[in-house]
Amino acid sequence: MKIFICLCLLLAVSACSAGSRYAEDVNWPTDPSERLVAEDYLKKADEDIPELPPGMAFVFRSLDNKLISDYFDYGLTRMTPNQIRDAYQENVLGNFISDLKTRACNDPDARFLLGNNFTYEVFVKISGGKKTKTVRNELDKGFCIAGERPFVDRQAIDGRFNMVRYWPNGEQIDYRLIEKLTGTFQLLAARFDTPNIPNSGFTVTDMKADGLMLSISLRQTLRKNAKLNKSWDQTAKGQSLDQICTSANHLAALTVGAVYAYAVDVSADENIADSSRYTVSYPDCLLYNRK
Repeated sequence: MKIFICLCLLLAVSACSAGSRYAEDVNWPTDPSERLVAEDYLKKADEDIPELPPGMAFVFRSLDNKLISDYFDYGLTRMTPNQIRDAYQENVLGNFISDLKTRACNDPDARFLLGNNFTYEVFVKISGGKKTKTVRNELDKGFCIAGERPFVDRQAIDGRFNMVRYWPNGEQIDYRLIEKLTGTFQLLAARFDTPNIPNSGFTVTDMKADGLMLSISLRQTLRKNAKLNKSWDQTAKGQSLDQICTSANHLAALTVGAVYAYAVDVSADENIADSSRYTVSYPDCLLYNRK
């Protein structure tokens, strides 16, 4: 139903606001400071769009309270056969959406809004094929933080056996609490009870507890003919950050010194197409919850 409404909006707004490039009928946020920033972000919509790939057209940007949406039209009939072939082989659409998300992460106005629980989404209507379809992709705050922090926190990994630890206020942590958390990780690994996985497309293949480090091995099998975009690993870590950094239990464990270490393999046709390693540790979530 939401897709149908969005397509109707796409047709209506593009017809009546061809010069503005953003929707005139806006449901503004109630907070005055948020509205001021949101107004600026809407007005500079054209400036935020990177170079468009062949066949792609930017339609407009809309705002519905705390939902920012960019709409595009991807017309295959505006492309040559070679351009269509290259777009498929190089996953042009997926990489273009990744570029949009990265630009939003680097935009001060967008980051302010994301930090205030706004959601940024991209809608791309693909036409000219056997049937018209719409692709939707959402930017989460974790994606931005994952791009600002090292993928792997070596200090947290190297210190996973350290029994002398301190709270952020400088007080020493009772070693019995560290021992209890270590035992909890061993139990989670034995039960194959992972704290979270980035999304439903991943399968847990292995878990190990090593001091205060819980290692989780994941595998994702691509659908036939599916292609990875260039920021798939940043997306995976970002989704882990969104889950772990907003959980009181996980934050408590990270504050003690825990670290979640992920090994992610993506397979295609029974072969490993790509792999990534990342961690979620206290500094990650400290930055996540500050911005």
